[in-house]
Amino acid sequence: MKLASIVLAASSIAVITASPQQALAEDITVESATPDIAEQNTIDLDVVILGNGFDRSAEVQFCSTDPCDPLDDNITVISSKVRGSTRITATINIKQDATLLESGYDIE
Repeated sequence: MKLASIVLAASSIAVITASPQQALAEDITVESATPDIAEQNTIDLDVVILGNGFDRSAEVQFCSTDPCDPLDDNITVISSKVRGSTRITATINIKQDATLLESGYDIE
C-alpha cells in the first residue's frame, strides 16, 4: 500500500526556538529542510535543517498550526543536534495517520 507524503516546509516565518539571550542577539531563520518530503509512518528520518543563528540551545518542532500546538504529535522529534550556527540535524518519526497538509509542516 502506497502511503501519502508529508511535506516539511521551511518557510521564512519558521523559527528554531532558542535561549532568550540568543533571540535578542540575532534573528534566527530556517531556509531549507532536506529531505523536504517524507511518507507517513516514517521512523528515524534524519532531516538536515539549514538556516542562520542556531546555537547549542536550539530545539526543533514540526508544526501543523501557527502558532505551534504543543499537543500536535503528527511529527515527533526524537533528537536534534546543532552542527553549527547554520545547520541542525533532527531525527523525526512521522505517525502512520499524520495529517496531510497541502502547505506542509512549518519547522519551528
